[in-house]
Amino acid sequence: MAFKELDIKEFSLKPFYAFDEGWALVSAGEAESFNTMTVSWGGLGTLWSESVATVYIRPQRYTREFFERESRFSISLFEGGFHKELAYLGSHSGRDEDKLAKTPAITPAFEYGVPLFPVATYNLVCEKLYTGDLHGENFNDLALRDKVYPESDYHRVFIGRVIRLLESE
Repeated sequence: MAFKELDIKEFSLKPFYAFDEGWALVSAGEAESFNTMTVSWGGLGTLWSESVATVYIRPQRYTREFFERESRFSISLFEGGFHKELAYLGSHSGRDEDKLAKTPAITPAFEYGVPLFPVATYNLVCEKLYTGDLHGENFNDLALRDKVYPESDYHRVFIGRVIRLLESE
């Protein structure tokens, strides 16, 4: 399966559906050593006059090691479907097993220095611009903080410049 490159300025997406309902894989590394995980939190927009993507990864996630090490990452957006496979990829660690072997419908391709997933509707190749941590004391809504972070395992934020937007053909 090939990819068709799209103009990011012409990209039309339901922003509140994309991550929350459609789900996404975030990935980093190259064919010899990479990891992916399912996310339902993220964002796309403009920051610092750049087209950016933002993802959030908890400290205990194996994928975070790859995000820390690599200068690029990918976001593979699904428009429904594959929820069983994506649920597996989000609830099992690549540190403990070859989880992609358990989800054969989702097989990576490697282009532009990142893992891409041809069965995803869209794949974004991102160049890391900023990394920072969420902090408990910065929450205005303490009930939300306590609900989402009962163990104070705050996410790290990764903001990347979208350098390629690819549609699966």
